[in-house]
Amino acid sequence: MKSQEVRTPLRYLVLGSTGYGGVESVDWLEGELPNLVDYDLIIVDVPVLTVDRLASADLKRFDQIKTQFVQFLHSGGTLVIITNPIISHKRPNRYPEIITNYNWSPITIGTQFEKGKSIVEKQEEFKNYLSLLSEWDYLFFIPSNCLSDSLTHFYGPTHKTKYGVPCKPILENRYGKALAERCHIEVYYERTKSGAYGPSYTEYPAKPDHLTGDIILLPRIPGLDNRKAVSLILQEITGLPQQTLSPEWADKLIVPGVPDLVIQIDEKRGQIQALETEITDLNENVDSLNEYKRLLYATGSELENIVERCFKEIGGQVSPAKYSQEEFVLTYDGNEYIVEVKGASKSIALSHLRQINDYLLKYQEDTGKICKGILFGNAWCTLSPQDRDKSDTLVFPDNVVKRSEKWDIALVSSTDFYKAFTMFLEHGKGDSLLNPITTQKGVIKF
Repeated sequence: MKSQEVRTPLRYLVLGSTGYGGVESVDWLEGELPNLVDYDLIIVDVPVLTVDRLASADLKRFDQIKTQFVQFLHSGGTLVIITNPIISHKRPNRYPEIITNYNWSPITIGTQFEKGKSIVEKQEEFKNYLSLLSEWDYLFFIPSNCLSDSLTHFYGPTHKTKYGVPCKPILENRYGKALAERCHIEVYYERTKSGAYGPSYTEYPAKPDHLTGDIILLPRIPGLDNRKAVSLILQEITGLPQQTLSPEWADKLIVPGVPDLVIQIDEKRGQIQALETEITDLNENVDSLNEYKRLLYATGSELENIVERCFKEIGGQVSPAKYSQEEFVLTYDGNEYIVEVKGASKSIALSHLRQINDYLLKYQEDTGKICKGILFGNAWCTLSPQDRDKSDTLVFPDNVVKRSEKWDIALVSSTDFYKAFTMFLEHGKGDSLLNPITTQKGVIKF
């Protein structure tokens, strides 16, 4: 029996204007740009891109939008664009010197000023919105060279990839010019064929290799507030009524008492930010202290690092290996000690002891002095501490203990050290750990 596919609810986004109930939105110029590819349908509010807004626009942001829109359409997403006549802004000494209100688009959208009142409905789409269109003052069209660099970079250059942008009208005027239409991008990849009686040649398939999601071009409605226009389209797409939004002029009115409340809100946000910083610091302290648990389950360099950190905490001086291949050298009370750290899934073996004894002999050979060795063993590291050092889970077997006493090597069990170290964290007496480690031989008793 096939399992039924389950996915999250459809996601909608308004790009250009903000303040819509229950739907995410982002401004053209401000706020962090979300991952546009993750949405199913995006409404693009072009009329809010005025000359003044274009003057402060960042072309890099437009390029990011364009690149993401190519991927968005490739994944089957739908773009609903409320169009507007082309507006351009000159930027001397900058590249490019002219920026338009369509620089974000993955395909070129052309417009021309023309007025009329004739309207022919071709498809029953966006009826609530388009029913408000009683006259029009511009027409839009998709030019033959409409492909953006972002699009051809994604799919391939035009000399090797064939493109088509078929459009289906939703509304037309009486002489067939589009007032609203739906289009998509077709992509055909070049194929090499071998001729039966001659050299190979290239051709394109009859059916496209890839069809993108739809681009729906809608006219702006003269005299209709842009946020009201977006709300009508959202209501038609989602089926959910949108709360009447205040027009832009209403946003500029100030109701007595609101400024004081805004100040209080800002103060509270500041307090929240300070508390969040404090919580972050506390969490870092918690994580840092929890690192000590690694004494009981880590092996290899991970165990070596936490043992080294603990020896520093209790007052020892630690320096890298310098006499042989020991883990590190501990200096305490003017004396040096060779430290070897071992993590094992079973008992500490005699081979581990021989290894550190070889380091001690090398130390004596190089310095002419006798040095004490410290073998830190995290034996049976996969078991919980209470299950270790039983008759069948000895940390240090008898042969290891006897040989360590003969060779003056201290055996430090990770479980015993962890108990002693947690007491040190409470009471702060590092000497109570370092003294037995550096003066006793065999199994260290804290």
